[in-house]
Amino acid sequence: MGPTQIQKYVWLVDTIRRREKISLKEINRLWVDDILLSDGKEIPRRTLYKWCQAIEEMFEIKIANEGRGEYRYYIEYDDDFQKSSARTWIFNTIAVNNMLLNYKTLQDRILLESVPSGEQYLSDVLEAMNSGKMIGFVFHSYWKDETERLEVEPYCVKLAKRRWYVLTHCPQNDVTKAYPIDRIDELKILDDKSFKMPEDFSAEDYFRDYFGATVHDGSKVEHVKLKVCGNQMKYFRSLPLHPSQKESLKCDEYSIFEYDVHPTYDFQQVILSHAPDVVVLEPESLREEIKWKIEEMIKRYNNKQ
Repeated sequence: MGPTQIQKYVWLVDTIRRREKISLKEINRLWVDDILLSDGKEIPRRTLYKWCQAIEEMFEIKIANEGRGEYRYYIEYDDDFQKSSARTWIFNTIAVNNMLLNYKTLQDRILLESVPSGEQYLSDVLEAMNSGKMIGFVFHSYWKDETERLEVEPYCVKLAKRRWYVLTHCPQNDVTKAYPIDRIDELKILDDKSFKMPEDFSAEDYFRDYFGATVHDGSKVEHVKLKVCGNQMKYFRSLPLHPSQKESLKCDEYSIFEYDVHPTYDFQQVILSHAPDVVVLEPESLREEIKWKIEEMIKRYNNKQ
């Protein structure tokens, strides 16, 4: 099976993006070198123009050119593309897929993380979201033996810790809740039950003060201070725990990182995963909660039975 047109579009955008500005001659040199996509044939100028139009329609990415000299092409970025948006994620995923296709001989040396819930019901959830239809499903909780049968409005989806979640609203009891899709069975799109998204709903704003997919767990937004020691400082700088992260103090031995976030179970788990190099300084309630969990861990490790 040959490459798809989308793969060609993504190759073009990724090539221009990585070089900032590039001539048609240089584009074609790189294109011809990519045998899997090009079959060794150059891109005519007229074809490139059509691709640029299609890319703008599909990805809302505008490829412009200087119109003089070497006729250099570049991307006119907008603020939305620079953010961590679904459009950027989709584009980057396809770009990585293109790159991996060029290294088929290395497949046994390229290890990827699987997403357990990414295939079976995700497309149905997205279709329901797109058509404004409610969904019905059976939910299996890890904390309860009995199952729940639900009919809900799918508001948005979120990928967190290798799991897809669907944020839903139940019109019967006016409850909004996120469900991991890999614990869902018998999902159906309810064609006879439509819904309208609230005009003021923003998925990004809804999750802004949370870590992961846990929402509305009864916690409130707290100003959290973490003391991070050793090499973990570099890890936190390169991969912030949360968009609100700020490094308020920096020295040789440690740094202080601050957050405005709900200290949910997910957030506590990531703090514990970096122990003993991460210590909660504030708030006191979170410090005591983490301390209690560490003490319980010690008890269990001391009990060899």
